[in-house]
Amino acid sequence: MRDETTVAMAPRAQLSNPRAPRRGVPFPLLGALLAAALGCAAAEGTTAADAPLLGFDAPTTDGRVAMANLEAALRAITPRLDASNARDGLRRRALDQHLLRHQVLAHPADLAAADALASTFEGPGRAAAEAAVQDARHEWDAALAALPDASREAESIALARGADPGPIIDARRARVERAPAFATWLALAAALNAAGRYDDADLAYREALAAYGGISPFPVAFVQFARGVMWAERAGRPERARPLYEEAVRRSPLYTVAQVHLAELEAEAGELAAAIARLEDARAASPDPEAPGLLGELVADDARAAALVAEARASYDALLRTHRLAYADHATEFFLGPGADAARALRLAEENLANRDTERARDLAIRAARAAGDGARACTLAAPYTRGERPVRTAPLAHTLRLSGCAPW
Repeated sequence: MRDETTVAMAPRAQLSNPRAPRRGVPFPLLGALLAAALGCAAAEGTTAADAPLLGFDAPTTDGRVAMANLEAALRAITPRLDASNARDGLRRRALDQHLLRHQVLAHPADLAAADALASTFEGPGRAAAEAAVQDARHEWDAALAALPDASREAESIALARGADPGPIIDARRARVERAPAFATWLALAAALNAAGRYDDADLAYREALAAYGGISPFPVAFVQFARGVMWAERAGRPERARPLYEEAVRRSPLYTVAQVHLAELEAEAGELAAAIARLEDARAASPDPEAPGLLGELVADDARAAALVAEARASYDALLRTHRLAYADHATEFFLGPGADAARALRLAEENLANRDTERARDLAIRAARAAGDGARACTLAAPYTRGERPVRTAPLAHTLRLSGCAPW
């Protein structure tokens, strides 16, 4: 998630000691990515869910087939983009396909390609294209500068940055009443999730699934993943999350962040062999640094563990140079953990907090300050919650506050 409240196409996580929500593409991209996903679906290779808890049992295209279709579509469209008669509509289709592939495979090359494409737009759609990429990179100040204040995209960015979800819930509920559909239910679910109304949010997510009429597996996988993040990493109910993560990767086996989240739960349950195998597969499929970082904490061989951590560190160093705000949260977690650099973690956590003042960002910054030995800074960061100025809506933040030593916690 992009963030911890919005559906990553879709959240911006935690286990017993909270971990970050991964790079979920923020809700403003939902319409574009859904369109791209639907365009790359094929009828063959369908699958079906078998657990009523999941809320969706319709067949969808096999996830590997759908990804092959998406990649074929990109190969077909890319040569046409250089033609003198290329239109912005064609460019936008390619841009959305790159963002969709990035959401599944977590490959930064797709972000770079989308960024380059946005700069080639010639008509009035350029600002919206650039805002979509800036949104995916979590460069929200720049994105907002290009968006109308009253747009739904600007509303979603506000939610991702920690705005009061109450008015947003009201607006989105009204939209559901006017036009109940996949997108409107999904938007409402994200706002209810942000408000800590987890049962209501889960119902809205399931209503979104009930309204989904496509055969692409990606929207279904993204919604199930978002539900899993909500239960495991906001509500503190990982037992409710596991079947949702399992369904997300069943629908889309190459969905990198879902594979990593599921591996975390497997490791926490003592299923180390399964977790390691899953992370090895994720590492082979994607250059995302979270898989090698977590593997470095799980493998028994010290030399291999050190090599994996070094691999993750080098990847984060590179990503922070090119997509700093998109990776600041996840890099903070790494440097608090196997990366073993609390001072750097605190610097990154402060940058992340300046960009989005959410419970997740506060939680991460408080933990980083404590790890860096700066208890005073930790209590300053905790103050809006310890003074009762803000409600504590997430289990991970409550856990961090209890450990912080900051009165009255």
